[in-house]
Amino acid sequence: MPLIPANFLGLMQDQLAYKLFEASLAGAQALMAFWCGQTARTEKTDGSVVSEADHAADAAVRKALAELSLDAQLVSEESETHAAAGDGTFLLLDPLDGTDEFLAHGKEFCVCLAAIHHGRPVAGAIVAPALQRAWYAGQTCFGVDLGPNLSPPARPEPLHVRNRATAKPTRALVSRRNGDARSDAALRRCGVSSLMPASSAIKFGFLAEGRADILVRHGRTMAWDIAAGEAVLAAAGGSVRGFDGQALMYSGSDGGFGNPPFIAVADEVLVQPVLQAVQCTN
Repeated sequence: MPLIPANFLGLMQDQLAYKLFEASLAGAQALMAFWCGQTARTEKTDGSVVSEADHAADAAVRKALAELSLDAQLVSEESETHAAAGDGTFLLLDPLDGTDEFLAHGKEFCVCLAAIHHGRPVAGAIVAPALQRAWYAGQTCFGVDLGPNLSPPARPEPLHVRNRATAKPTRALVSRRNGDARSDAALRRCGVSSLMPASSAIKFGFLAEGRADILVRHGRTMAWDIAAGEAVLAAAGGSVRGFDGQALMYSGSDGGFGNPPFIAVADEVLVQPVLQAVQCTN
């Protein structure tokens, strides 16, 4: 990952990552006030669902960022407009990733918050309150078990993948609610031995802590869905690439924040074999 500017809010990458975690935690606490209750929801112009919990978490994160003096430009999924952020430094927020899972009273939903510099994530945080688990990363990736009241431990756990003896993935993550046939075909060509269903950006945390090896995604995703996850995974030794093998860009300079199809791998050594499998089925 590129180094963040030395004068960016006076913070080093790991310091910034922890502040992103603190702000995300505030959003997660707001979500839990709605979880398993009757939550008002509406449909956005793109057909996706948004609930009052999304808006409450968005407001809580914004308030926390102000209290933490992180006053960089914020682009949120729930912003009224998504003005192109360009090539500068800004924060990218999904206040509730996994809205369908949340509304179904499942546990695999999260708050995602990333710092973007020149189109690339330099720090990020994912907080999954119902799982009482979080991940955040700058130069170092950390995993955090949260207490019943979502209190963080005194010492987070550093995460890093181990060097592999082979370049063959064994377990693949698949979307619990948004799977697709082309991704499944690519996974079969990779020769994975087991599939692990999961929802939302917690998949990147699972990759970072070694619970799975690969994720292949053809379907529609947005920058705020995966930028924090890439920051977490990259700091742990993994990688996210487009099907062309190139790094994804999150600047919004093309007039939108949509992602191309991508792969995510728990170890850099898996990039080439997974890309070959994907390109053969594309």
